[in-house]
Amino acid sequence: GILFTVYRIKASFVTGVLAGICSNLFIKEPEDREAPPEEKCNMCESKEEHSHSFSQKIRSMFSYAFGDLLKDTGGSLILGILIGGAIAFFLPADFIHTYMGTGLRAMLIMLVVGIPMYVCATASIPIAAALMIKGINPGAAFVFLVAGPATNIVTMMVVAKNLGKKSLLIYLGAIICGSVGLGALLDVVYSYFNQIGAVHLMPHQRPILPDWASISTSVLLVLFIFLNYFKNTFKTVPSSSVHDH
Repeated sequence: GILFTVYRIKASFVTGVLAGICSNLFIKEPEDREAPPEEKCNMCESKEEHSHSFSQKIRSMFSYAFGDLLKDTGGSLILGILIGGAIAFFLPADFIHTYMGTGLRAMLIMLVVGIPMYVCATASIPIAAALMIKGINPGAAFVFLVAGPATNIVTMMVVAKNLGKKSLLIYLGAIICGSVGLGALLDVVYSYFNQIGAVHLMPHQRPILPDWASISTSVLLVLFIFLNYFKNTFKTVPSSSVHDH
């Protein structure tokens, strides 16, 4: 829904600023700072001053959107949809209400589940959507969306190695406090709109496109994902092995 989308964008901004402010307060900046790397063109990686035509920029935009972007996110998107589908199909209807409850308890459970879970931002969206369909409160779904991608093991190792353990503690503290606090606020916002009858602002399932458009665009998306996967697979085949065959 649009309410959840806008709230998540603003809340992510607030959480990031909170982490940055805490870092400035508690971490002393090193005196021997490294010089920033020389800037390169995003389209051709040239370091010399130049410009590109409008048509070149358009081609580069579509090349990135249907190439690099799908290569980086396509696999995670399909995995997240499969996990979300499994949750929606196999999870009993009363599981959330019986074992997780609502409010702070549900948010803390999603925090414990999301922190060690290796899930990216793309894959977490269909999982959170499936959990909301099963009855989890929006605040708990928000906690999973924020804490899951931001606190996986790989991210924490990179932060600790490059920024230090103190930065990692501040980073985790900001994510945990920010996600739970803003998740609780999101439940209040949803409760307010529900009381005044503005339920149309927060649909869980509402078709935006007709069925034929949704199915055809979904097929095209999966096709582009697999084309990028196989294209990059074939590129990695050594030329010598190709000539041998």
